[in-house]
Amino acid sequence: MKLTSTLLLALFLLVVNQCSLFHEPINSHSGIYSANKKWTFLATFNDSNEIVTSQDTLILKTEDEAFMAAQNKIVWTLIHTYSPAPNQTSVETTDNVTGLVDTEQELWLHPPRFKGYEEYTELAPFPKIKYPLQIGATWKDKFNLGTHSSEERGSEVEYSYTLRQIDTIGSNPIQVNYLVEGIGVSKAGRYTSKAWFNQKLGFTKFEYRTPLNNCLTISIVQ
Repeated sequence: MKLTSTLLLALFLLVVNQCSLFHEPINSHSGIYSANKKWTFLATFNDSNEIVTSQDTLILKTEDEAFMAAQNKIVWTLIHTYSPAPNQTSVETTDNVTGLVDTEQELWLHPPRFKGYEEYTELAPFPKIKYPLQIGATWKDKFNLGTHSSEERGSEVEYSYTLRQIDTIGSNPIQVNYLVEGIGVSKAGRYTSKAWFNQKLGFTKFEYRTPLNNCLTISIVQ
């Protein structure tokens, strides 16, 4: 009886500890993605001829709790406006909960993976920088697709990154804009990504291209 009570207590403490991991706030090393901040983006889809096929509004919000134990929780909100019939306009809103990592070593965030987005953002390299920020730095990563695996995609994507400097803004202090170029290779083919990073604003623009050269661009509005 005593042994059973001890085991039950140990199990209870384990469950409480695991739950706290998902709700404990995690500090933002850069300060850019601290809790309860919001960014608005315009998402534009272009076909291989650079013709715009659709546009959405995306909102990124940081939360004051952890996600999957080791990440900061973020929420992407998709605001999609469409016409179900002539002279009618409807708005559809969908949330996507995911995470980001903001440490002394690196900063990366998981892009949105709504229906229609995931085929771009899941197979191309995630927006990511590594510290210290060194122009020309390169690094490689691997990403397991997990539940997004399929016969066509395979189960893993190999990433390669290059960090480039674009320009500087102001003089006191100087703000540097960086461009991170990425290549993702998987069974599905070669996908590319570009992520523009500002030391004050964070990631301000993302560009994803498929092997067929279809493009998704996500640009900051405010």
